[in-house]
Amino acid sequence: MTLAAFDLASRTGWAIAEKPYRSVPSPIERAAGAPVPRRWYGHIYVKNNTREPFGRFLLEYEIWFRRFFHEYQPTGIFYERPFSNAKQPATRLLMSLAAVVEQLAYRQNIPIMGRYEPKTVKLHATGNGNAKKHHMVEAAKNVGWSVTADDEADALWLLDYGIAKLPKNVRDSNDVIQTSATDGIAEARSA
Repeated sequence: MTLAAFDLASRTGWAIAEKPYRSVPSPIERAAGAPVPRRWYGHIYVKNNTREPFGRFLLEYEIWFRRFFHEYQPTGIFYERPFSNAKQPATRLLMSLAAVVEQLAYRQNIPIMGRYEPKTVKLHATGNGNAKKHHMVEAAKNVGWSVTADDEADALWLLDYGIAKLPKNVRDSNDVIQTSATDGIAEARSA
């Protein structure tokens, strides 16, 4: 069973984790030698050329997400909830990417396990909900992730936060992850 997280943007960061799901150990636990969970991560960049139709840009992202879902076969997804106080083009982009993820996940029966605000993820990673990009990268490196870009760090922290928020029976279970269509609450159920 694989969980995936996406930091949606024109350069989308992604991260995946397989069982056992664990969030990052606290500084005290790390000092005592607790292992940092192994994760895979990266990013995809699709240039949004303003001379080409926006629909083409979204189609390129859809193709990438389809390949990602086929390759990693996630059983649950987290993504950063788009914020609506951004400039109009950025809001349109983020809302559209979220719609692509939601639609593809629905078609493939992959539950959306969480949609989290950027401030919440920043607070989780750094203790500051207004942390800058370099703070997120620094926090990721401090726990042992060798990220090369802020979108990778954001995706890893988003995944970590999502895992930390999963009910204990879901984190610890080898059963199939299911969510209620109405409330999105995760449960573990035997296959």
